[in-house]
Amino acid sequence: MNGPFDSDPHLFKAPEFASIVEEAIHFFSNSPIQEVHSTYHMNIRGVYGLYYFGDYELYASIAERNRAKSDQPIYVGKAVSSGKRTGQSRNQDTGNVLSRLWEHTQSINATNNLSIGDFKCRFVFLGKREEDLIEVLEARLIRKFQPL
Repeated sequence: MNGPFDSDPHLFKAPEFASIVEEAIHFFSNSPIQEVHSTYHMNIRGVYGLYYFGDYELYASIAERNRAKSDQPIYVGKAVSSGKRTGQSRNQDTGNVLSRLWEHTQSINATNNLSIGDFKCRFVFLGKREEDLIEVLEARLIRKFQPL
């Protein structure tokens, strides 16, 4: 093998993939913003964003923007099936978007300078076939919104 390595024969391109991810981002961004509750009980996978609206000084600019447009998540996260990385998905609560939100409520409630009432959330659930988009969608939302 003489000369430089030619990577072109190994480069997979899928323009449709980019448009599907952009469609999912658009769907997420236009889904209704919800109060954060710890009482949701559904075993469902997907991606979620937490939005801050309170008066904590360090988050003032984010809260001001969210009061105007609700478009700056302070956190973006995901919930996937346990075992998903190895292809051994199981239907357990470890992959529950709403359980992950409950964990956030516990962390927020444990502080003395934040109130769960100052947060709202937005989420997108992904069905069995679309579940493989979860990690990609989470990464793209983080790149797009650059949450704390």
